[in-house]
This record gives sequence, C-alpha cells and structure tokens, in this order.
Amino acid sequence: MNYRFQLSISAVSSLVFVLLLNCSYASHQVAPGYELGWANYEIDTKVAKFPGKIPGKGGGRFYKINDFLNRASARERTGIYITEPYDPDKIAVLFVHGLICDPYAWEKMTKRLSRDPVIRENYQFWYYAYPSATPVIGSAAIFKLHLDTYIDALKEEHGHSLDRRVVIIGHSMGGILAKSVVSESGAALRDSAFTVPIDQLLLSEEKQDLVRKAFVYSPKPHIKKGIFIAAPHRGSVIAEETLGPIGLGLADPPDVIEDIIDELRGPKNEEKIQPAFREFLENPVNSIASLQPSAPISKQLADLPVDDAVEVHTLAGKKGKKRSDGIVPLASTVIGGVFSRVVLDSNHEVHKLPETSQIVNLILKHNIGLIDNKELRVQSKTIKRLQALDD
Repeated sequence: MNYRFQLSISAVSSLVFVLLLNCSYASHQVAPGYELGWANYEIDTKVAKFPGKIPGKGGGRFYKINDFLNRASARERTGIYITEPYDPDKIAVLFVHGLICDPYAWEKMTKRLSRDPVIRENYQFWYYAYPSATPVIGSAAIFKLHLDTYIDALKEEHGHSLDRRVVIIGHSMGGILAKSVVSESGAALRDSAFTVPIDQLLLSEEKQDLVRKAFVYSPKPHIKKGIFIAAPHRGSVIAEETLGPIGLGLADPPDVIEDIIDELRGPKNEEKIQPAFREFLENPVNSIASLQPSAPISKQLADLPVDDAVEVHTLAGKKGKKRSDGIVPLASTVIGGVFSRVVLDSNHEVHKLPETSQIVNLILKHNIGLIDNKELRVQSKTIKRLQALDD
C-alpha cells in the first residue's frame, strides 16, 4: 500500500513541517558522504573525509526537505563528515542533527566553540548526516554501521585506538541516535517486538542482520561522553497530534527499511511478531510514527541503561511556565544515569543558544580535566541563572 500524498500536497505540507520543527531554513548541498550498501554494508571511506566545511551550507534550497521526501537524495549524502584533515591527537566531537535537519544546524555552536583556543587545540568536529525519515530504531542501526566503519578505517590508516576518544552530541531525534550508541539493549527491544529469536524471522540473512543490529546491541567503546539536547526519548505528542497526519504521508524511508517492514507485515511472520508491534506495523512506519509516545518500543528505548563508563549530560528547553519547548515535553527528555541536567528558557532550538554553547564548552573542558565536577556544576548553574536575569 502506498501511504504517500501527492507531490502538490507534499510541497506545501513540508514547509509547515519545517517551520514547526524550528530547523534553520538555509540553503544546502554537500559532497557525497559514506554510501551504505544495505546488503553488504560497504562504505567508501575515500569519498567524504574532508569536505572542508560544515555539510549543508550553500547549494539547493530544499536540502533537508528533499532528503526527508526523497530516499535517493538522502542516501547519497548519508555519512560522517569532518571539516579539516583528521588529527589523531585531537578528541573527536561528533554532532548528530535532528528530524528534517542537517549538519549545518550546528553552525552556531561550532563557531562559538572554535573561538576558544583550548577547544581548537584539543578537539576536532565531526558531523553525521542521515535520512531522518527512517524509523528511529532503523536510523540508529544505520548510524552504528557508519560509525563502526569510519572508526575502523581511521584505526587502519593511523594505527591507533579511538576507544573513549569521542564525545557525541545529539539534538532532538539525533539525541536518541546518540543515546543508542552508549546503551545496552539486552533482550528488551527484541522481546518487545518479536516472539521468536531474530534468526527465526522469515527474512533474508542480510535483512535479519540489519534487524539484529537495530534490536540487539551493546555500547560502543569509542564514546567517552554523551550530550543529549532536547531529545524526545519518550516521544512527542506533536508527532501524534500535529505532525502525524502530515508526516506519516510524507516521509520516505530507505528501500531496505520498507522491504523489511513489508515482509514483517506478511502472513509468514505474523505469529512471530508481538501483537502491539504487529499493530504498529500495519500503519505507515517512519520516523514520525516512531516518535509518537504510543509507539511500541519507545518506552523500552528510553529506559535502556547507559554504559557506566560514559558520562552523560542532558540539556532541555522550556518556554516560560510551560513544561515543554513547544515540540518536546520536559518529561520526555528525562533519562536515568545522567551526570548533569540543565533546563534553559528556550524553544526547541536550544542547541543554538549561546548559553548551550557555553555549557558544552564547560563539558569539553571537564572532559580533559581542566575543570572538576564541582566547578562544572557551579558554572552551569551560573549560566542558567544569568540567562534568567537577561530575560
């Protein structure tokens, strides 16, 4: 069944979509990224190691929208980008954008961070670009494939380990992807979706492998710190009440994701799927559907434990007396095992605030031992208090 609206409706609705999500409306075009072949997971590590600028600036106007609506466009650009030659002596900061966004969403933060000589001397910025129409759990699996392949290529080229050498920062849906690489799934996700082991699903070996990577995983050893900004770990009612009717018809996930969903919907796998997950699969399945609070697996994803070896910080926004940034309720940003949590007066674009950049700057300095735990907490509270005074 084809769940997409006609192109004329899509063009108008997509504009509404972007405005609601508060993403920057800049023009965008990037060099090709690491191309993921879903069957064999081959990634061309020679293509986009060094595009020389933040991916997304300049070029065609509808970069974000086109990638959300057009799987082929998104696939060409998916990958990890860096803006200068790789330096093995620097710590990587990996930025992961949110829904209908691209790496250029991080321009303000990275410009501010780069003005600090301590940050410039010790850190290098990486950016992950991906098709945000894909269901969250599928996006997370594809992200892990790219991250593993990229880091393996760097290890081979430079002959050193990147274990605990990466700080990951995710905004909105990107925060959920970032959490997935520092979490332990155990059997929780698999058992919430399937009644049988994954190797008993009637899928090809390649598709079973991708499903396994989506539902069963361990924390990546590369990550030392995680910073999740306005991340809807427990979903957003906007995806259900406001964006749902539009987004469910617009989003264009990759072919392999749609193929897997179609095969799981079929009669051969019917008894192998948990009832709630089977009901979920009967409707259009994409990122919007998976961000609805009622979506199966949403609670299990949010409750997955974070690796004890990873220090996690969360930032969120709220407008005035509202318990929400207008897109994500504060309650949805709450997860266990965090080192610090800061709530700023902001809409969903909290990642673009100067105060957020200041707090990230502190966390990065804390990461290299320039400030201690107490100073990090005191200075973060001071930044929050000064923002309140400015308002």
